[in-house]
Amino acid sequence: MLGQFLISLLLGLGIGVLLLRMVGVSESAIGSRRLVLNREGSYSVEPVAGKELLWVALFALGFRLFMYLAAWFGCTLLGGMDFQSVIEAWGNWDGIHYLKLAELGYDGYIENGQHLFLVFFPLYPWLIRLFHLLIPSYEVCAYLVSNLSYIGGCVILYLLLAREFSKTVARRTVVFLSVFPFAFFFGSIRTESLFFLTSVAAIYFIRTHRFVLAGIVGALAALTRLQGVLLVIVALAELFVFYQPWKQWRTVWKTVTGKALVSLLPCVGTLGYLLLNYLVEHNPFQFLIYQKEHWFQESQYFTKTLAMMWDRVVSDPASDLSVRIWIPSLVLFVIAFVLLLYGIRRIPAVYSVYFGLFFIMNYMMTWPLSIGRYMICTLPMFLVMAVAAERHPAFEKWALISGCSFQILLCVACLQGLSIY
Repeated sequence: MLGQFLISLLLGLGIGVLLLRMVGVSESAIGSRRLVLNREGSYSVEPVAGKELLWVALFALGFRLFMYLAAWFGCTLLGGMDFQSVIEAWGNWDGIHYLKLAELGYDGYIENGQHLFLVFFPLYPWLIRLFHLLIPSYEVCAYLVSNLSYIGGCVILYLLLAREFSKTVARRTVVFLSVFPFAFFFGSIRTESLFFLTSVAAIYFIRTHRFVLAGIVGALAALTRLQGVLLVIVALAELFVFYQPWKQWRTVWKTVTGKALVSLLPCVGTLGYLLLNYLVEHNPFQFLIYQKEHWFQESQYFTKTLAMMWDRVVSDPASDLSVRIWIPSLVLFVIAFVLLLYGIRRIPAVYSVYFGLFFIMNYMMTWPLSIGRYMICTLPMFLVMAVAAERHPAFEKWALISGCSFQILLCVACLQGLSIY
């Protein structure tokens, strides 16, 4: 599994380099506005008013409250669930294990004599445990971590795109992200909100050439999800685009080399997770064994995953897994692939590289039950949607109405215990 992952990363980096060359490698670090570095090595940008960021935070908070109320109403109307049951259901499936990890730790949470839940990355339960020093309920702590992370991520995403594109594009990106059919997971006890916050913060620092901060926050992202290590490639691609070292290596090699080394810091997060495995099970790759033996999960090339899902849909199109997982995942692949192609010449190449790598990596699993949930952190996908809405206003209305509708339906189904992971 690890070997295939590393090979795929190298292949993805090669494709990314070709993509950068294809688009001309001429853009600045702050995309379409082509701002110029000042002497301190950062960008002189027009500041975004604090009132605007406050409104973004209030929107994010309001939308989360709307989804909690809509889910409660739907579950009460359709499933007869009371308020307490609905609240607890937001922490079902993986959420139960994160709460146990926060309470008992990795060494103390054992099932069938094994530390099976080493497969869950540690930053999220560690933060829940940290909040628990002040708040007695682990559940409340988990919801706070998730919702504060989502709100903070929306604010940073708006700040980045308002400076790089326009306030309209930034606003639409935040809205499209929020109404995405699987985005209700941002309010659940899962890692998605925290990974959203850490990854968008890392990208913000990369795009403004604060690579030390980008590396530190990227390491936190890599402690949250495996995909966090992709931020290394994003940072290297940014350096490749901006400095064009093949043209002027003699004059920029010291600068590029130093920043490239700092850009490797997200790997420290991944190494920290491997160290956790070693400390608990004396094998840094024990999580791979548990994934394979207990969750039937290995890595494979995304074409095999697509073929597997297609075969299962064809053989039994009315099955529970086909209707709720395989068909939505196949449809989502087509949509994301079309958006990736549409955005190649419409958004900065660095974003397209991250889009492609993150998107494909989510389909590199033998038993892909949670692709929809993983894709909510494919941030450039929502940027492309916002850019498309600039040219096609009807697309915006269609996306908002269909996104909200499907999100409420999927959320209610998930909270009622149906197979939406």
